[in-house]
Amino acid sequence: MLGEISFHPSVLLYHLNSIVTFTLLVSAYTDLRYRKVFNWLTFPAMAIALLGSLVIGGWLGGVSAALGLLTAFAISFPLFALHALGAGDVKLLMVLGVCFGSVEIIQIFIDSILVGAVFGVGGLIWAERWVQFLRSMGRSLLSLFVRSMSFEWPRAETAHKMPFGLVIALVTLARLYIKLS
Repeated sequence: MLGEISFHPSVLLYHLNSIVTFTLLVSAYTDLRYRKVFNWLTFPAMAIALLGSLVIGGWLGGVSAALGLLTAFAISFPLFALHALGAGDVKLLMVLGVCFGSVEIIQIFIDSILVGAVFGVGGLIWAERWVQFLRSMGRSLLSLFVRSMSFEWPRAETAHKMPFGLVIALVTLARLYIKLS
C-alpha cells in the first residue's frame, strides 16, 4: 500500500545496537571525565530500548525487556546501597537489562565485577595504596570477630573510586561485538 512504512526486525535491531553502542561510549566518557553517568543519557536510552523491544518482539519482547530491567535493578541495587556503585551505574545496567534480557545482564554484571576487580587491584598497586587497602580490609574483617571493635565498611576515597560505568561499557561492547563477528 502506498505510504505504508514497515521495518524489518533486523533493521530495527541494527538501530538498537547502534543506540546501545552510543549510550555505552558516552557513559564511558562521562564517567571517566565527570565521574557520573547522566540521567539525560540513561532514561531516553531505556525508553527507546523498551519501545524497540515491544516493536521487535511484541508483548513477549516487552515482558522480556521489563524482566531484564528488574533483574538489573535487583542485582545492582544492593551494591548501590553499600556505596559500591553509583546510581548512574545502576541505571546503565538497567538500560542493558532492557536491551539484552535477564540472563545476559547477569553475565554482563558478573563480568563487569570481575574486570572491575582486576582494574581495582591494578589501580591500588599502581597508586601504591595496596598496603593501606589491606590494612583497612583487615580491620574490617577483624571487627567481625572482636566484640570491642565496632564494624565499619572500608570506604574508598572519592578521588580513588574507579569509574565503573567505563568497565560496564568495555565489558558490554566486548561481549556485543565479539558475538556479532
